Order: sequence, then structure tokens, then C-alpha cells
Amino acid sequence: MKIVISNNVKFAIDDIFDYSAQISIKYAISTLNNLYKTIIHIQEAPYIGRYVAELSNKHFRERLYKQFGIIYYISDVNQTIYIQYIFSNKKNPSLFFKVHKNEISRFLKQFPT
Repeated sequence: MKIVISNNVKFAIDDIFDYSAQISIKYAISTLNNLYKTIIHIQEAPYIGRYVAELSNKHFRERLYKQFGIIYYISDVNQTIYIQYIFSNKKNPSLFFKVHKNEISRFLKQFPT
């Protein structure tokens, strides 16, 4: 399967790097590398991630790296994994999904049910 990384994720990774760099540039680089390694692992084994109960769609999964949740959608039809969100698990995940509900609905409309 191929991987498509959303702009949301690209911006979030930039923010994570910038924030981590305030602590240590070495830590920021390590965090960035490990986030991308986790994404590569998703590509190698997409179904290993847990179902995202808040989204009630079996194609959405989540993989964790430290305190970060990586939310992705698996399209068997397109043979593509869409990396949609990265967020800190230190925040309330239910609130995150409530805030992004409309965006998630628009995203899902592009796939047949």
C-alpha cells in the first residue's frame, strides 16, 4: 500500500519539531525520526493499529508513538493509507474528534461504503 500524508499531519510534525527543539535539538530530531519510523511501520503492517472507537469506522486506525496518536485511514479499494492526524494523547482525544467531526465526515465522503 502507498502512504498519503495530509497537510494537517505535515503541519503537526513541524509544530512537534519546533516545540521539541526548545527542549533539545537532539530530542527534536529523534522525535521526528521516530514519528516517521512509526508511519513506515504503518505502511508495512496497516492493520496492527487499534480501531478508533470515537470514529466508528473500521477503516480508521491509530498507532501510538510515545504521547502521540497517529490516526490513519486504510482504503482497500485504493490500496492507500491516508495519514490524517497526529495529536497529543495528553489532550482529550474525545474532544479532538468532536472538533474534527465535520472534517472527518468530508474526508469519508470520497470513499464508497
